[in-house]
Parts: sequence; structure tokens; C-alpha cells
Amino acid sequence: MPEGVVQASLLRRSSAYLIDLAILLIPLLAGVWLLASTGFAPSLELGLVGLGALIFLAALYGLFLASMLSREGQSVGKRLTGLRVLSSSTGQAADLGSTVLRGAVFFAGILALGILPIITAIALIKKRPDAELSYHRLAGSRVLDIRAGVDPLNQEPAYYPPYPEQWASPAELAPIAVFPPAAPYASTHLAAPAVPDRGQTENAASQPKKAGAARWAVPLGQAVAMIAVLGLLSSGVAWGASALQPRPPVQGDSTEFSAAVLAQKVVPLSNYSGPGFPGYAQGPAWHQKVSPNAVTISVQAGTFIFDNRTLSILNNATGKKLSTQVLDGKVDVAQETEFDGERGLMWKIGNTLRAWTPKMGTKPALKVSIPAESKISAAGSNLMIQFPNGKIYTLTKTGLLQLTVPADEEAIGVDGNKLLSAKFSGPLAISSPNGKEHATVTLKAPQEGQQIVDWVTVGHGLAILTWSELPESKEPANPITVAVYREATGELLSTLPTTRARIDESPTWLRGQGFAWASYANYIYDLSTGWPILDVKAQGIDLSGIFADGIAGEKEQGPVFLQQDNSWIYAAVTPLAITGGGVIVRTKDNELQRFTSTG
Repeated sequence: MPEGVVQASLLRRSSAYLIDLAILLIPLLAGVWLLASTGFAPSLELGLVGLGALIFLAALYGLFLASMLSREGQSVGKRLTGLRVLSSSTGQAADLGSTVLRGAVFFAGILALGILPIITAIALIKKRPDAELSYHRLAGSRVLDIRAGVDPLNQEPAYYPPYPEQWASPAELAPIAVFPPAAPYASTHLAAPAVPDRGQTENAASQPKKAGAARWAVPLGQAVAMIAVLGLLSSGVAWGASALQPRPPVQGDSTEFSAAVLAQKVVPLSNYSGPGFPGYAQGPAWHQKVSPNAVTISVQAGTFIFDNRTLSILNNATGKKLSTQVLDGKVDVAQETEFDGERGLMWKIGNTLRAWTPKMGTKPALKVSIPAESKISAAGSNLMIQFPNGKIYTLTKTGLLQLTVPADEEAIGVDGNKLLSAKFSGPLAISSPNGKEHATVTLKAPQEGQQIVDWVTVGHGLAILTWSELPESKEPANPITVAVYREATGELLSTLPTTRARIDESPTWLRGQGFAWASYANYIYDLSTGWPILDVKAQGIDLSGIFADGIAGEKEQGPVFLQQDNSWIYAAVTPLAITGGGVIVRTKDNELQRFTSTG
């Protein structure tokens, strides 16, 4: 190193480092924010790829700085602060390998020891101002302040004026200003000729140049340009990850839904430790103690408590008792249903059906007898009862009503006062109870060449069928399409391609309490639109019940309640129903409680 070099201070070094870091972090953090906003859902993998691309971009920036340092010994930050990094042995810019090694050691030290390298550097420089930091010593380099001292790469050449008489100052020339010397006897003397002022106008190009404000302009422009380029690249990465995300269809899009998209949507999970139930923390509005052996069912019509030989029916909103019914045996099945236009509950004891709606008040429940081998279907909004002799009935306020099934068709369900039936190959038939009024609805195959595999269910305004090009195949991988139609018109609302294996996991169409959601093949459907909205299997949930627009189930962490955009781990209660802006739960202490929405 030449004489006159000055070691850079820690303050100047830190300023240069922070400038270089800011050039990277300002655009990079903006890119990370954009990526976090839209780049991770529904595909987490695409978001991780985008994050990896941003890390790679940061690494490229590091290599770019290393190349600048290996050429001139200066990064943008060091140019702005007047520093230069040079090899201790050669006095020239360090080679690229040494520069990368120096940066890697510094970065590893920061990652491994946090703030310790900075503390060590401060202590070292306070103790020995001329000492170099460890990673610079390892790479054999020094950081110089080229504004306070000599710049080894830009030493100004020695300057000599072109005329000998300009080599000395006027003060130095004063003693010899007379030529030739005056004789002792001379009364006059000859004055020396004036020295021409030639240095100011002649050979002006040979004068040393002075540094000006321009030294700030170039590196500042470089900094702005680099921030702009990195910003464009970072935002491009974030936009690309977002643009490549698969998008579920929305209203007006194609009716075909993607099982892959549904599988990629993972609903956020959090712990719920508040009172009541997730989303319903106000209350309890009422509470009612029940026997440990009591069976409790809550539906839209009320809360039903089956306890030994007594059925108590409570008002969902107030908890007041609406009716008390006598039970003459063990209840075999209970089902929410509708008859005469009002929601209620049906329960079966032996060969007897009973049904109650709020209009009945304290009166005894409707009671009808059916043969022992009768089949009861709740596919539609009303019950459909098939006697062993094949005759079809539904329940009305006056008792059983026989329905006329069109010839060569099979009864599927009852919606209101309409019988739903079909031949296996279609179409869907909608007829009056006596069969005199009869209409057919064509349900078209989702794709050409597909045939019906099964009529899954018809009722509540929807018809659900499965289709395949190989309808008889039992192979697990056989492609099957689940199609949802509007019952009255045959309009195709949604299609979901899946496999035989997936359908066999959960082959029953299960409508939830409140008739808002349903499940099939471990997919959740919104009954208001006919669209599949969630993949229960992808959420890692073992489904146990559907309550309005949410599902309850089990995860490894415990019981979970999931809605379309959020899910919670909860404890201490069992949900019975979500209805009328509130939830009814049963606690571990066998108490019924109602909580209202906090929204």
C-alpha cells in the first residue's frame, strides 16, 4: 500500500453497508408483501416458488455487488461514502473469489451470531483504530477512506510547471530578482526582465483537476436505477406467482369445478378459547340442565330432549318449553322434515311414526302406523315412505297420503306436494300426488359420451347425478363426474370430476342441519348455488356433522369447527344446531346453552 492511505471508520463502513442493503430491501420487501397478499393461495407451493425466486434475486444482487467490488473496489454504497476495498498484498481491487468469500463470511456471522460481529468490530476499532475486521483479514483486504487519504487506484501524477521560472514562488525568487548584479560603482543597474505570466493561460490542460459535486451524481443515479430494476423484478415475481394460482370458478364462469383447486384450498386454523362456540360468544341467552342419558336434537323447529319416556320441546330463541310429548318406547330414528309447509321433526318408535311442528303447540304429535319393513326417505323436503308392497306415501297434517308413481319409473323423493321420479336413464319426472299432472325435465350429460352411473339424490330443489364413460366400472381410478342440476329446469349448476375411489369413501349425499350445506364424497356443497366449495379431506378433518354454513369434525389437535374461510379448534361443548342467529350447544356438564353471534 502507498503512503498516505487512511483506514475507513466504522461509521463510514456502516453507512455504505446500509445504503447497499437499502437498495435491495426497499424493492424486495415490497415484492414479499405483494407475494404474501396473493401468491400463497390456494396453492402454497406456488407461493414458496415465488419466495425462492425472490431469494435467488437477492443472491444475484449480492453477486453483482461482488463483481463491482472486484473491478473497482467499490459498491454503490462505498462510492457514495468515499470508500474503497483493496487487496492488502497488491493494492488493487480484490479478485471475485476473495470478495465472495468475504461477503459469505460476513453473512454467515450475522446469521449465526446476530449482533455479536458488530459489537466485536466496535470493540476492535476502539482498541486498534488501524486494525482490520476479521472477515477482511481472512480475505486479505482493507477498507480505505479515499476522501481522507490517498486513493491507490487514482493517484494524481507529480505536476511540474512547463517553465523553469514557474518552479519557484515569487517569494523564493525575490532575493535574485536583479540580473545582472549591480556593480559597486554603478549609479544604475539593469532590472531583471519580468517573468511572463504564462502558467495561467498556456498549457492549462496540464493543471491538476479538482473533484466536484459530480462524484455524487453517478453513484446516486446507479442507486436509483438499481432500486427500479429490483422493484420491477420483485413485483414481477409476485405478480407471476399470483397469476399462476388456479382460480375457482365464480358466478358467470364455467360450471366445471376443479378437484385440484378445491384440494389446494386450506382454510386457516386457529385456537378458540372464548365462551360459547366460535363466532357465537354472546351469552348464554338461556341454559337448561338435562339428564346425562338424555338424547338432544336441535333443528329449526326447536330443541328436542328425549329423556326416558318424555320428550320436551324447547323454543330455540328463549329456551321456554313449547310442548311435552309422551314416549311409548325407544326412539329408532329422528329426522328433520317438513309437512304442510312447516319445518318440524319426525321420530319413529317401532311401527309408529310421530311428527311435530310449532303450529301444534302443546297438542299431541301427529301419529301414524306403518308396516315394519317400510323404508323412509328424507331425500326431498318432505318424507317419502315406501311400504313393503311398493306403494309410496308422504306425511301430511291429516296422516299418510298415497302418491301415484308414473309407470316404469322409480320414486326418488317428495318436494312439497310433488313426487320426484325417473327412469334410470332419465329424464326426471315431476308429478302431482294423483299423477294427473306430469312434467319431465331433461338432465344432459356433462360431457359427450358419458352415461349415468347413479341417481345420488333429488330434492330440495336440486338433482345430483354421477356420470362416467365407463358407468359399470368398479375400478378405483375410474373417472366419475358429479353433476348438480336445478330440479325444476334441468339447468346444470356444477360439475366436479373425481374418481370411483373418492366417491366410495362417502357415497351418501348428506344434507346438514338447516339445509344450507351438504356433503358428498367428502366435498362440501352450498345448497343455495349447487357449487362444491370445500374439500373436507384436504382439510384433514373427519366429518361428524354439518351445521348451517359450517361443519364440525375431528383433527389431530382436537374437535374443529370449519366455515368457508376460517376454522377453529374448540373444546368443552358439543354443537347441536346453528339457527336464528345463534348456536345451541351441550356442555360436558350436560347443560344446554344458547349463544348468539358476535358478528
